[in-house]
Amino acid sequence: MKPFFSIVIPTYNRASIISKTIKSVLSQSFTNFEVLIIDDGSTDNTEEVVAGFSDQRIVYFKKNNAERGAARNFGVNRALGEYIFFLDSDDILFNNHLENAFLNISNYNNPGFFYSRYALIDEAGKIIGHGPFIEENVQNLLLKENPFACMVFLRSDVAKLNPFKEDRALQLLEDWLLWLQLCVRLEINFTNEITCAIVVHNGRSMVTSSAEHILKAKEIMLDYLYKDSVFSSKFGFGIKRIDANLTSLAGLQASIVGKRTLAIKLLFRAIKLWPVNAVCRRHLAIVKHSVFLKAKQV
Repeated sequence: MKPFFSIVIPTYNRASIISKTIKSVLSQSFTNFEVLIIDDGSTDNTEEVVAGFSDQRIVYFKKNNAERGAARNFGVNRALGEYIFFLDSDDILFNNHLENAFLNISNYNNPGFFYSRYALIDEAGKIIGHGPFIEENVQNLLLKENPFACMVFLRSDVAKLNPFKEDRALQLLEDWLLWLQLCVRLEINFTNEITCAIVVHNGRSMVTSSAEHILKAKEIMLDYLYKDSVFSSKFGFGIKRIDANLTSLAGLQASIVGKRTLAIKLLFRAIKLWPVNAVCRRHLAIVKHSVFLKAKQV
């Protein structure tokens, strides 16, 4: 029987934690799915760990390292399901995730794009937050941040016609870029019911990315958006807001590692780009790390 869902899990050197992710998928109350694990050139024993699962719905592929976007595309091109769900190899699904998605997808009459809200949990499994509550104007929220992370269901034809960009330098932002480009072409359907979780830990790319990497990825992302005539004609006004968001994110990363001058420079640049957001939690965090903590150390 053809699977309804294809769950694409890209992974790289996550042998120590991928088991929990796989177990969460196999515990689903909705059972008509396949799991495609795309090993992006791991040098640890990921293959051995995956081989320890005997479930025939799991299909393992190993390929040369090319980062997450390429690994996801690799999985999409081999997926058999009617809908494709992207799951990072350090995150988990609650056991009603696929059942909830199936019911919503049926109610929405087979949409191209569907999202189910996520929780944020620590490594002990304690809930420490959640993804943003989404209201009707989801496009406006997308201009501010990536509210979906990569917890998205795409109809198979949509996923295959709209691959992730595979530029290594874009890594960290490849999912947000795709959602932005899709939001002007598709209706974004969603539920605010929480059915999955992002595990917050020090190895996440958002934590480990340097300010310099974020700035480089930002320039590539903005270039794609400016050149996308469909996006720029409808939401071109919001590109400065995206620029400001990522500039301040780079400033925060710089402040955390003690690059005070760069952090303050990026803070002022972000405020100049989008002054309406001058006083916000992230900007205050940059000031805290760059000014008050520095003064305290002195």
